[in-house]
Amino acid sequence: MIPQLPSRLAGVLPPICHVHPPRSGLGNMLIVWARARVFAELNGLPLVATGWLRPRIGPWLRREDRKRFYGTTFRQPRMVDVAHARTLSALGHCVHEPPVARVIGGAERGKVYFFEKLPHSLAYFDDLRAHRELLRRELPTLLTGSVLTALASADAPTIGVHVRRGDFMELKAGQDISRNMARAPLSYFARMIATIREVHGSELPATIFSDGYDHELAELLELPGVSRAPRRADVVDLLALSRSKVIVASPWSTFSLFAAFLSDAAVIQFPTDSTTAIRADDVRARSYEGVPPGTVAEWPRLLLEAIRSI
Repeated sequence: MIPQLPSRLAGVLPPICHVHPPRSGLGNMLIVWARARVFAELNGLPLVATGWLRPRIGPWLRREDRKRFYGTTFRQPRMVDVAHARTLSALGHCVHEPPVARVIGGAERGKVYFFEKLPHSLAYFDDLRAHRELLRRELPTLLTGSVLTALASADAPTIGVHVRRGDFMELKAGQDISRNMARAPLSYFARMIATIREVHGSELPATIFSDGYDHELAELLELPGVSRAPRRADVVDLLALSRSKVIVASPWSTFSLFAAFLSDAAVIQFPTDSTTAIRADDVRARSYEGVPPGTVAEWPRLLLEAIRSI
């Protein structure tokens, strides 16, 4: 009888969904959370999210400006729910990385459905596009009161520019950025700001969102009408960036991509990310998303209209 005890105990517990995002950047973590949140919604399951408290040593060793600690950003789950999920996992009743879909026959009693892995970059949003409104509604419910207060006072930028630095390397002479996870040159962002202003016919204000230090961003911050977003929680920056009229994204950055996913803005992607469709077709039909050609004369009408209507 004793060997049957774990199965009997598991059978008493209802199914639950557990997400424990990877120890990485905020964009990666939110993509994994979003997959679990959609799965839980499709299958009528409670979702317990853990892992926000884990410290990152890398940002300290590299002396990065942002330390990527999210323990004060996200609400902590109820301990009873954590114990529920971990008990089922310990008993061997864990379904790892299930497809983000309805479970045939319904979620099984005594099962924990566990998410922790980031999908391939070409499939980041494949399971999320149809559920964008759910995720836009649910993300704020994860946040602590102080973060929500900061978000409520955050201005909506006109041109939101995300400049990803952190642990990305500087692009060296002769290197191909499409083959190296490197920082885009600051000259690229300066050129995008100048071209957007040219299209609009005025010096539209631009806001820089970055994990870099001010002296690393001087080339941009010295431009007229360009300022840096105030220092606050990373998720506030991400959500504020998503409220921009135009987003200029960084290459290789899931922070940029997730902000764009939540946004109705015109999104200018870096060429390395052009194969990743972010939003659903109906959103892309009304809100530009892509890599504009080299000259303004070649820019798509949808992008030009979005800029001129500001």
